[in-house]
Amino acid sequence: RQLFSHIVTAMCIIGGMVTVLFLVFLKPIMIFLGSTEMLLPYTMIYGGVTVLSTVPMMLKLFFEFFARVDGVPKLSFWMSAVGLFLNIFLDLIFIVNFGRGTRGAAEATVLSQAIAAFLCGVYIFRRSKILLPSRDMLHFDREISGQQLKMAIPMALQFAITASGTVIMQSALNLFGATAVAAVSSANKYHNLVMQGMFALGATMSAYVGQNFGKKELGRIRTGVRTAVTIAVVY
Repeated sequence: RQLFSHIVTAMCIIGGMVTVLFLVFLKPIMIFLGSTEMLLPYTMIYGGVTVLSTVPMMLKLFFEFFARVDGVPKLSFWMSAVGLFLNIFLDLIFIVNFGRGTRGAAEATVLSQAIAAFLCGVYIFRRSKILLPSRDMLHFDREISGQQLKMAIPMALQFAITASGTVIMQSALNLFGATAVAAVSSANKYHNLVMQGMFALGATMSAYVGQNFGKKELGRIRTGVRTAVTIAVVY
């Protein structure tokens, strides 16, 4: 319960800081990434709104991971699917029906992530009411922070490398103009939907390997990895 509360507190604080920093440096970041004069107003609107989904997205991912550890691996897949379907549905509503353009696409992203995070939180706290944090637990603890950072930093670096590749690709894509950017953005929504099975499989294996490594069940790890690779190839 203390660890759970500490992580939620840390994510809200760090996510809030990232949001503020991104908003402050949004324009120079967009220019650095190669946004043309025609694209810049739209990227400013989209980036300025979507960054508000940072904390909800962090909470959703944490709740999904915790559910897998708690024996509910399907929650991650279904909540990701709900978030994506909501995003697509709200895109249509905000852009087509309300005519809100770029701002509507960004608002759809933020709202879909917030709803998915809320549903995940409701499920977790109803399933395990003991996790509800008390006021005295909502603070930083140096020892707990050190333990979490030892595990988090290598994983964060791994994701940072992948994200850097995406940023480089996006900066190159911006040079082709608004039509190319819109086309790739639309295709990515569909691509993300199709890839949810792979994302869920990877996240599931992370929890599976961690649990079995903790119990020194190396044979189960080898069997699980072989099975996961087979599932991935078939998928």
